[in-house]
Amino acid sequence: MNNELLIKNAIDKLHKEASNPKISGKAATILPHVKNTLILFAKQEPEFAQAIIESKKSLTECCTEITKNVGNAVSDLEIYKAAANFYFEGSTVNFIMEIKLFSEDNDKSLNVSLMDLL
Repeated sequence: MNNELLIKNAIDKLHKEASNPKISGKAATILPHVKNTLILFAKQEPEFAQAIIESKKSLTECCTEITKNVGNAVSDLEIYKAAANFYFEGSTVNFIMEIKLFSEDNDKSLNVSLMDLL
């Protein structure tokens, strides 16, 4: 199966599973965000798309598992790491934040990466 077809099939599977979720609470809250992020991951890595297609697990199971032992707060990064590992154990997720500052007097922008602060 070529990469474009793998990605399309993974996206279709995620959309189908998200269209009629049988979950509520925290899992239902994160489901659309997790779905969109998994789609981005599938587009970045065809092997990840294949893992989604071949998985017997569903998106609702993924979101339920992620929120099972979560308190009242959890970072987006932790959610997306858990979702990636749900489908492809051992995968890693890198998180990059940038800020762009603009002023009316100055047309230049300033980019600051979180990695610069570490």
